[in-house]
Formats: sequence, structure tokens, C-alpha cells
Amino acid sequence: MPYIVYLIIIKGLIEAVGYPDDPMPISAWATRMKAALSNAVENLIVFAALVLIASAANITAVEPEPAGWPSSVLGIQPSTT
Repeated sequence: MPYIVYLIIIKGLIEAVGYPDDPMPISAWATRMKAALSNAVENLIVFAALVLIASAANITAVEPEPAGWPSSVLGIQPSTT
């Protein structure tokens, strides 16, 4: 959202939402915000697909690991003292 507001303030509404022939350069932080926004949208699509698949498969919760799972995986016995 801050990236879009930045574009509207700096470039104006018409140029911000359009495809200008000669776009103005944007600042470094705005470039990073644009990359972060693109990453969030891409990840949202994957997450939404996984949620829909889990919903269709009637998966409602994931069982948590037991409290001592690292020791059981490593074969370490808890101390009894």
C-alpha cells in the first residue's frame, strides 16, 4: 500500500495507474516495496491454494509435536533426577 500511495503522490493518479511511455525513476525504498508487494501477492496465491486443498480434504488442524520430540529423535533419554 505505501508503494501505491508513493506513486500517486510523486507521479499523479493517471501516471501511477497507467502505462506511461517514459516512466519516472522511483526511489530505492519504493523499489524494495514493489518487490515486497510482488512477493506477498505471489505467496498469497500459494497459501490460498493450500487452504482450499486442506478445506476440500477436511483437514482442520495439525497435531503438535510431543514436548520431548528433539530428544526422542536424537535418542537422548531425559534425566530422572
